[in-house]
Amino acid sequence: MNATPRYIRMLRKIALFILVLAGNHLHAQFDCTILQGDTTVCYGQSVYLYTQFSDTLIYSWEPNGETGVIIEVEVTDTITYILNVYNDDSTFHCTDSVTLSVYPRVIIEFEQLKYGCRPPTSYAHIGDTNYLPADTICNAMVKANVSGGYPPYHYNWGSDTILVNYGDSSWALNLCVNRSYTLIVSDAVCVYSEAYDVKAFDMPDIEVTIVPDSLFITNPQAVLSFENKSADSIPITNPTWIFPPFPDGYSTNELNPSYVFTKNDSLVKFTYTYSDNCHDTIFVPISVQDFELTVTNVFTPNGDGINDRFEIPYLDRYITNQFIVFNRWGEMVYKGDNYSGGWDGGKLPDGVYFYILKCQGYWEEDVFRGSVSIYGSSH
Repeated sequence: MNATPRYIRMLRKIALFILVLAGNHLHAQFDCTILQGDTTVCYGQSVYLYTQFSDTLIYSWEPNGETGVIIEVEVTDTITYILNVYNDDSTFHCTDSVTLSVYPRVIIEFEQLKYGCRPPTSYAHIGDTNYLPADTICNAMVKANVSGGYPPYHYNWGSDTILVNYGDSSWALNLCVNRSYTLIVSDAVCVYSEAYDVKAFDMPDIEVTIVPDSLFITNPQAVLSFENKSADSIPITNPTWIFPPFPDGYSTNELNPSYVFTKNDSLVKFTYTYSDNCHDTIFVPISVQDFELTVTNVFTPNGDGINDRFEIPYLDRYITNQFIVFNRWGEMVYKGDNYSGGWDGGKLPDGVYFYILKCQGYWEEDVFRGSVSIYGSSH
């Protein structure tokens, strides 16, 4: 029997045994105790849990499966964290646990004692222009009802500009609508915060109407009116029309005012008062367009229902008109005031006739002269 290999194997076993003992001794020095601050904290407070560091060991935290020597946790209820530390071949394993709990929680509930006036953002829409005013009245009132925790409570509404009820700072008096406020409440142990979105009074449903809905330089006069479609639930008072130029333009409380606009684009303001002296303004954009009349020169009164009458489109864009037709000898064969397309040739034979069309605009009279041909007359 060859003794040399057996001797070498025995030496190797002894060396391995010594290395294992040495490794176990090193791991035996490792302490996986979980270190932390207070184990009872305020609701929602974050705490760090950590233990001794080793770059040769693996860390696993339960119940959420985090890894690493340090973790951050947000505490909202009593919870136990368990730490397992081990090496690659599982010859070493260490474990520890810690239970975290919360102080009795403060509950913050809001009660809006008074609704507020919303910023006026409504508008009448004509064309493609939107006009949004930005006047805000901050008059809402909100009360915080607080329970739980460790009284007494201290309130901070987050701004020195917010008025609070004298002797009871749980009431905020001059809050603006469509804004979010964060209230900070402190009890004897903890600090809590809660956000609240201030609510506004319901707005009335106002519809503004302009007749005619398109204005031209030949007749830029319009009648304005409004309808409160929610009058049964949200009445309005003091309706007022304000015409340009602002701020010294003409204003009236008439329900259906008539107004002559200039060629330049402009705005009309319709203002009113609703719940708790809140105000709103509807901006009505006005556009006065150029206009050029085109008169046709032929029609065919043959009874086929097509082009049987002498039509002049858009005559209604003038205030009034007078239409006169003559034959080639200067004899008047037709006359019509406020003509709207009613002449069917009057049984006249085919031929060329001559007309004078007087159109009265708001600022001036336009006179058109020309000829018109009758073809295919059935007479």
